[in-house]
Amino acid sequence: MKRRKFLPRYGVVDRVDEIVRLCRGKTVLNVGMGGYVDDPGETRFWVENLLPHSVHLRAAGVAKELVGLDINPGAIEAMREAVPGEYIRGDITSADLHPELEGRFELVVFGEILEHLDDFRRAFSNIRHYLGEDGRVVVSTINAFGAEPIVKMLFRYEDVHDEHTAWFSRRTLERLLEMNRFEIEEFSFCNQRRTIFPNLPNRVLWFFHRAFGRLFPQFSQGILAVAKPVQARLP
Repeated sequence: MKRRKFLPRYGVVDRVDEIVRLCRGKTVLNVGMGGYVDDPGETRFWVENLLPHSVHLRAAGVAKELVGLDINPGAIEAMREAVPGEYIRGDITSADLHPELEGRFELVVFGEILEHLDDFRRAFSNIRHYLGEDGRVVVSTINAFGAEPIVKMLFRYEDVHDEHTAWFSRRTLERLLEMNRFEIEEFSFCNQRRTIFPNLPNRVLWFFHRAFGRLFPQFSQGILAVAKPVQARLP
């Protein structure tokens, strides 16, 4: 085994709490702050049950300025009812850059979106476009080595959301950010509170995952990184 592949001892944070903390007093663009894209039923469930615990709702109370960008018009309308403010319908991987957003934000929240995409380079290029001087992006995504999906795979159950395209680990996220001229400043493993479960086994497994992740953070539900843009290296 190669020594450089051993991870430092990272802590575990609550995903929503940590992102809200980072939003405090800043101008913030929240990318993908809405629900799902392909499943209206899932979006309705999100609006009725999960919206009150969302990053966007809580960040609205602490950010200096908060703008939402989402591809889903239904989710935008639902969020607008709960949190009046500025919203833009758009795709973070689109060539349409929204010039009114250029250089406007101190923080771009890119939470639980990366694993849905098929064009990482365009997404990070747009994020650079929206960040102001000394701006940062906070990226959170599912942990490829999370305990719960590993346990479920023992029973041949692949616990992957229907809209997901990729899994990420600490090292693959770092590599992807480096390839797109970002550098990680802060990193942690993360969990997220949950109050609704489809059945008892799911509830038990979730609590096991959360407890196990506190003992062994590398098996937590998610990963979270704060990154800054860096200049391209000259050849």
